[in-house]
Amino acid sequence: IRGAGNILGTDQSGFISAVGFDMYMDLLRETIAELNGKTVEKPPEVEIHLEKDAYIPESYVPDPTDRIVFYRRLSETLSPDDVHAIEEELADRYGRLPEPVQNLIDTSYIRHYAAVLNASDLWIRDCSAALIVPDGIETTRESVERLVAKSPVKLRFSFHNGMKIDFDCPQDDSGVVSGVKKILQVICT
Repeated sequence: IRGAGNILGTDQSGFISAVGFDMYMDLLRETIAELNGKTVEKPPEVEIHLEKDAYIPESYVPDPTDRIVFYRRLSETLSPDDVHAIEEELADRYGRLPEPVQNLIDTSYIRHYAAVLNASDLWIRDCSAALIVPDGIETTRESVERLVAKSPVKLRFSFHNGMKIDFDCPQDDSGVVSGVKKILQVICT
């Protein structure tokens, strides 16, 4: 393949050295699928801004390779069911999820629910959240009324440069990130 160079050696050259082997293989798979007329399902691209720790600590998953594999698998999930499977696997292999791991799992769920709402960004602070739907995404009165009717909390809307949905999260033992996840899950299902 032109541009691949010595893929597994130290003499990488061409396109692969610029993007890395994994990215190169992903791009290659996508291109082949598109040439064959198939659509490639991709993970949602919603940016989550969080003031809480969301990571896999070394004390929970000691092997750095395993941690990287879990991060990658979470970033590649295509549905909340995929996230749930990883959550169960972590609990089965390593025990009860510590707060930073639960936050990481919850942000993966949130990414999927926010994508259903066509959000580009979601900000989570203290006891509140703000969901941003960019300009260019059609928003109808009916869709807003449907969100309000399904939501277990009061939603506040603003429509400057797209749509912003603010809401407060009731505090409970599970924390604000889990609270946001539960609210979005109710709205999106």
